[in-house]
Amino acid sequence: MDEYEAIQEEYLAEMEMLRPSIEAWWNELFKGMGKDSDAARPVWKRWPTGPAGHPRVLAVFRKYYLKVEEINDRNIVEFEGFQEPDDVESMWSGDVEEHSLIVKRQVDLLVYDIQEKSPGLFEIVRGIVFIPIGLNQHKDTV
Repeated sequence: MDEYEAIQEEYLAEMEMLRPSIEAWWNELFKGMGKDSDAARPVWKRWPTGPAGHPRVLAVFRKYYLKVEEINDRNIVEFEGFQEPDDVESMWSGDVEEHSLIVKRQVDLLVYDIQEKSPGLFEIVRGIVFIPIGLNQHKDTV
């Protein structure tokens, strides 16, 4: 299991622990009305992204988004710092380690891939339609 998969597994485990309380909260908002009824309009107006808009869901998403970002940043630095051996002949005399840049999109690992891995959890996270991270262009928390 690579680092990205490990982070995704941690994320899934934490979201699964959170899931019952989020589902209960979401269902309570619609108590006594259908989710598609006219009476439900105020709920959808306040929570247009559904249960994904709950602050705890967003906090867990942000936590793991930043972990993936950290791995991506480290991989970029390592890739840019890679130097070919001075002795080019040595590259022909055995196995050569391929050096390629590996970065993964956070939204793929934390939202889109979840549909296959945990369909029930996907019903919660699929509403994350913007990236609520709070970093400026220098990666400082704002």
